[in-house]
Amino acid sequence: MNHNLRYLLDTNIISELIRNPHGPVTDRIAREGETCVCTGIVAAAEL
Repeated sequence: MNHNLRYLLDTNIISELIRNPHGPVTDRIAREGETCVCTGIVAAAEL
C-alpha cells in the first residue's frame, strides 16, 4: 500500500459504490485503504 498515492473518486465511481456496496469498488477501497480515497466538491454536489 502506497500512502502517498491518492484516488479521486468521480461521480460514476461513487454512484457504483452506492448501488453495489459489496462490489469491486468496495474491494478496491479496502485493499488500498480508506485514507487513500477522496472526492471533489463537484462530485459531492452532483450526488
